[in-house]
Amino acid sequence: MTLISGTDHRYMIAAKMLREGHSRKAIAEYMCATVWQVNCYIGYAKRNGISVEPDLDTLLLKTVTPPMAVWLKEQVPNGGTVGDVVRAILIDAYHEDMENYPKEPTS
Repeated sequence: MTLISGTDHRYMIAAKMLREGHSRKAIAEYMCATVWQVNCYIGYAKRNGISVEPDLDTLLLKTVTPPMAVWLKEQVPNGGTVGDVVRAILIDAYHEDMENYPKEPTS
């Protein structure tokens, strides 16, 4: 049995779904395939330079509650990403924390 043929785009579907944050099991169910086959498709995609890593926005939005995800999306400026907003929040929090951090006494 040939897993990948010239006209078989299942590896592209598997890579896209993995980037979107779907589990391998969910991908297998969607594709009517086994998890082993999905792993083969993903391996084929990686070897052929197709990204299978989930993007930062997908990861961030899946790790917060739905109301938080809506709020995060609303904070994104045109042309920006959720990652940009989270990065800005982290930088602000860091600088605020450093301002309130007790200075070490100098001798």
